[in-house]
Amino acid sequence: TANREFSRPNYKNLIEHLEWLKSIKIDTITIANPFLLDLIKEQFPSFQTKISIFAHVDSLSKAKIFEDAGADIITIYQNRNFELLKQLTECLKKSKIELYANNACATECPYAIFHANALSHASSNEDHKKEYIDYCTLKCTIDKAKDPSLILKSGWIRPEDISVYEKLGLNLFKLSGRQLSTEENIKLIEAYSERSYNGNLLDLIHTPLPLGQADINLDNNALKNVINIFKNGQCQRDCYSCKVSSKCIDALTFNKSKLNKHLIFLEITKTLIDNGKFFKIYKSKHSNQVKTLNINKNIHTFFESLALFLDDCSEQRISKIKERIATFARLRNSAMISETDVLYGFYHPDNYDELEWVFEFIKGLGINIDKLNEEYSLL
Repeated sequence: TANREFSRPNYKNLIEHLEWLKSIKIDTITIANPFLLDLIKEQFPSFQTKISIFAHVDSLSKAKIFEDAGADIITIYQNRNFELLKQLTECLKKSKIELYANNACATECPYAIFHANALSHASSNEDHKKEYIDYCTLKCTIDKAKDPSLILKSGWIRPEDISVYEKLGLNLFKLSGRQLSTEENIKLIEAYSERSYNGNLLDLIHTPLPLGQADINLDNNALKNVINIFKNGQCQRDCYSCKVSSKCIDALTFNKSKLNKHLIFLEITKTLIDNGKFFKIYKSKHSNQVKTLNINKNIHTFFESLALFLDDCSEQRISKIKERIATFARLRNSAMISETDVLYGFYHPDNYDELEWVFEFIKGLGINIDKLNEEYSLL
């Protein structure tokens, strides 16, 4: 909210919005802002309040502060710190504890606070006309593409391990699936309700990795003993130097060649943003029309702009790319185009030969990718 809630017009809008939520019988409000918690408890006591994962509650002292302020439910940022979870169940007398079961965020993620803030502004009514680039997801995806073992070090909970947490007295679990189709959400809910899933655990985890074509597979059946690492206190919560994940690395398989092809695409996109080329204005060689690399909440616009900047990119080729993007969305039974669909549309495995014209465009922007080409053997 960036302190906007303390201006008279925004405060008035906030109260009106809460009144409306009350009128339509909403019973629970999820918040990360401590002022909103106090305001709701004072003026709208009928609402149940839940502290969001964005509040980054990762200690007993933080949880106690929110409990004392009247929070009914607190979403905890640490799923694998069993010492902390035991402390919470013993010391919290009023607030219930919730865990984010299919969380793919890295433990101790350095981008988390900035990312939560950026996402909050991106969804704001006041900011809806402003550009938003999900830079944290881009960086996170690059990190995991370079080191897929980071997927093992994320905070997810297997469906089969729900009972371990229930034995501690924890029985509230958050599942993220707003980006999924109805069929995918049903599959997700069934897996956790039945405490069992036979397949690729990445089917269930809310991961930012748009790398399905790299054939990444996290064999859920091969992970049945992973929970013991955390239960028995072997985890030191130092993922940087951790070697424990090597014990279960065989559960993770991927196509290195395809992964590298996606990685260079991600590196190029990040380079365009970092060196400012992303924000420049260019003039077409074949007309006087001035074009810009569009920045938009829907990254589809950016990639479409990339294609338009290619001198040899015909309308037929653009149409082909658009159709591939739409096809991947339809395969997910979704009417919304996602970043993953765009990635697949541009780099469909049957069309890797088309990477060459993308490289020519990138070189034209003055970006030296020869070193990357050599490192990842793409050409």
